[in-house]
Amino acid sequence: MRRNVYWSLGNTVVNNILLFLFSIVIGNLLSITDMGYYASAYLMITFSSLVLLGIDSSLIQKLNANSDNNLTKNLYFTVGVIFSALFSLVCLLALFFGQNIFSELFKIDRTGIYLLTSFFFSMEVLLLFIKSVSYADSKFKFITITETLGLTAQLVITIILLKGGQGIHGVFIAMYARLLLSLLMYGLYSFRKYKLVLSKHLIIAGKDLIKFSLLLHVGTIAVFLDQNISSFFVNYYLPKESVAIFFYARKIALLLLALGTSVSNVMYPHLTMLFSKKEHADINMLFSKTTNIFFCIVSIAGITACFNLEWIIKLILPEAYSPVTTISSIILAGLILKALLAPFGTAITSAGMPKYSTITNWISLVISTILSVAIIPVYGLMGAAIVTATTFAINPLLFLWLLKNRLNITYPYKKLLINVFMLICILSIGTFGLKNLVIRELLVVFTGLCIYKYFLTKEDRSFLRERVSNARKMIKFF
Repeated sequence: MRRNVYWSLGNTVVNNILLFLFSIVIGNLLSITDMGYYASAYLMITFSSLVLLGIDSSLIQKLNANSDNNLTKNLYFTVGVIFSALFSLVCLLALFFGQNIFSELFKIDRTGIYLLTSFFFSMEVLLLFIKSVSYADSKFKFITITETLGLTAQLVITIILLKGGQGIHGVFIAMYARLLLSLLMYGLYSFRKYKLVLSKHLIIAGKDLIKFSLLLHVGTIAVFLDQNISSFFVNYYLPKESVAIFFYARKIALLLLALGTSVSNVMYPHLTMLFSKKEHADINMLFSKTTNIFFCIVSIAGITACFNLEWIIKLILPEAYSPVTTISSIILAGLILKALLAPFGTAITSAGMPKYSTITNWISLVISTILSVAIIPVYGLMGAAIVTATTFAINPLLFLWLLKNRLNITYPYKKLLINVFMLICILSIGTFGLKNLVIRELLVVFTGLCIYKYFLTKEDRSFLRERVSNARKMIKFF
């Protein structure tokens, strides 16, 4: 598992760097209006994750739950292939014949951009499924190589085409190149590892997969919409220039979440096995150590990013994007609790009890939707930042309640919440109250030392020192 963690973290770091460079390139070489259209198309494409009805996540759970039965695994794989191909075709037809509806919904009034987005959307559905097979098998080295090659090709082709004057269409060509390369590599692995089978048990496996997927997906829809509802209303109500600014502000803030998400991908199969064997002591220990260590990492990373964001934005983006600093700082404040709980984000699903999170997810979505409709049209980008921060804060609070009352995970939750509140106060004071950069950096160091000394347990500090020592040895080796 440790090796997979390293590969997953490496994948996260490298790929986020490549995606960040890609965003900087198109932000500097496209006009802010064209960048707004790209952000609208990107938002539309992200909705492709809803089309599979959670089959990708369900397949991971089913393949790991039946790890010793190759016939059953092949049955679930075959069902997944059939459903994903069918959903992809349905999406393409729906987007093509419903162009007037969807182009208005996502505010993409350029026909060429809409058609490119529609084809990409349908192919992304296939990629999401085929990629889930590699995650189920914990092939994180292969995933890292595939993602890195695809994103590198996308970045290089984007630079060449934009420098050649291709504009936003050049960006889409580069995105298609990455998508096709990823489909090829993931497809070769999946169809070599698993076989398509025809059996009378195929219908039974299909019903089981769909039943679990729909149960999981009801909550997943709420989580997805909860996280993206503010982006949707920004795109719907505000001009393309504001859409582009919010795109960057949100993207920069979400970098804080990337580390925990990568660990979550590794822990999902492991947690599934622990819950299936009812290893409660191991689950409690894993949650405690992971949450404590991540609080330390997220705290230092979050306040460092906020305190230095202003000069970083000036360095990497044109002057038109200067509002990104304030918007992103507000979102970061609301993202802290979600970021430090991200490694355990799949716990409810891993336990095979997605129904317990469904109600809380929909409660969070309803609150977010009401806030978005009431605030964003009136207060614009600042309203969107406040709504997004609130959204990111509500969901993890409800998630903590589930961990404590449904999964019975033992942890000092009150201590965690008090420390998160204190951290947000420090972040707000340093970002909006202190202008001296030296004092800000000293505050970062002081906060980090306090967390290390008073929040982490003796075992956590020993574990952290061991990991740092191993990292130093690795650096010296290379």
